[in-house]
Amino acid sequence: FKINITDDDESTVWSTNTVPRIQRDLLIIIGGWEKNGPTNIVEILDINDRKWRRVKMLEDDRKVAYHECIVVKNKLYVIGGFEGTQYFNAVRCYDSETKKWCELAPMHHAR
Repeated sequence: FKINITDDDESTVWSTNTVPRIQRDLLIIIGGWEKNGPTNIVEILDINDRKWRRVKMLEDDRKVAYHECIVVKNKLYVIGGFEGTQYFNAVRCYDSETKKWCELAPMHHAR
């Protein structure tokens, strides 16, 4: 299938700084940098039914870019990041089976 990543409206151009990761049959895009700064948008594409859905990160809706992501034992970890003025030491975990986020112990240093 085709995905149009640009059109005539600048606001719909997809950021080149989003961080896609495959977790089983899901493509998860978390945060990134938009036209006016970092975003807190989390979108998940189910590869099987080809449908996108949006997911809230955590209650604080922290915007994040320049973070790292890794999948370990079917859980997606989002580590650190930058929100425009400060770096984070947060470690967050998304469980695709329960569809829930949790915050883990922070790193010793923000990055």
